Amino acid sequence: MFLTEHIGVQAIIALTESGGSARYLSRFRSSVPIYGLSRHASARRQMALMREVFPIDFDSRGQAANVAARESIRELFQHGLLVAGDRVIFTSGDSMEARGATNTLRLLGVGADGTAEGLGSL
Repeated sequence: MFLTEHIGVQAIIALTESGGSARYLSRFRSSVPIYGLSRHASARRQMALMREVFPIDFDSRGQAANVAARESIRELFQHGLLVAGDRVIFTSGDSMEARGATNTLRLLGVGADGTAEGLGSL
């Protein structure tokens, strides 16, 4: 949450299987929305009860973490939740589709066409 206030991000994206990452992030007061992306309806229902967490249906099965980051930003951009020039914090796990595996935090930018920027070869 320190990052949200000191480097000017507009959203936090938590790619989560169980909703645990979004639950942890919602414990701290933040001035930005937390988008909890999960393919599991039960996790999205639980996230809907959390402070400042907005659940989004997103299926990342079979995707590498970098591909999931790119696709999630594109989807939020298409829904009008992100705009070009936004900075976001993206959390996920190196091993996708595993509960309790969140170990990665990335600072990303949103490009003019909804692409993820600032990730080198991502």
